[in-house]
Amino acid sequence: MTQNKIIDIQKKLNPLIQKLEFHPIYKQIKSLEDVVTFMSTHIYCVWDFMNLLTTLQQQLSCVSVPWQPVKSVETARFIHELVLEEASDEINGEFTSHFAFYLKALNILCPTGHSGERFLSELKEKKPYNLLIKADYLPAGVSSFLTFTYQCIEKSILDVAAAFTFGREVVIPSLFTPLVSQLAPEQKGELQFFITYLERHIELDGGHHSHLATQMVTQLCTSDKDWQRVETVSIAALEARLALWDTLSEQLSPL
Repeated sequence: MTQNKIIDIQKKLNPLIQKLEFHPIYKQIKSLEDVVTFMSTHIYCVWDFMNLLTTLQQQLSCVSVPWQPVKSVETARFIHELVLEEASDEINGEFTSHFAFYLKALNILCPTGHSGERFLSELKEKKPYNLLIKADYLPAGVSSFLTFTYQCIEKSILDVAAAFTFGREVVIPSLFTPLVSQLAPEQKGELQFFITYLERHIELDGGHHSHLATQMVTQLCTSDKDWQRVETVSIAALEARLALWDTLSEQLSPL
């Protein structure tokens, strides 16, 4: 029964996933300047992912004292596995977070600076979350994308799990595979860190993580109302990504 619910949701999401998979944005990335434009926006998505994951970690595993057993050890293990890989993965023989690795890739291509540096400075200064994501210096479309995640976190753990599972884990390979294919072989020397990041996520967010994420959603849903909420939030999550891709497309080289 629950498997049918997952299948039904995925069928509803397929048209949006296909729009993202075949979005013109990938063919528009023709130069290093285009790559920098893309990364300068997408780095906020990388940061945003950690807000969803950290919320799941806080609410579905025990990270407080006194410690107490969790409802689902399987879900807690999945979340800890994700945190291990996202926050302290081993890439090219070094331990790093995926965000730090992405930032390094962007800094190599854009050594003169980008808005992410100011964002990180304000983050370090503990600027409130709701104000941080509405800063006027953020790239076009980013604030709306980040605000959607913030609203999910404010509403419920089910909203967070839906956005995380169907807006991130299930769809990421479809987003990154065409981008890796688009980057010309002769550019890979300059783009090696960025491509490594993309390939690592295609590897991690494939069948294993997607399967575990949908299991997490299944455990959280206890009624038809819950399943309807998951569907609604999942659609909205993909629409938020599509809106960001549309906005970013306007800044890239025309086809």
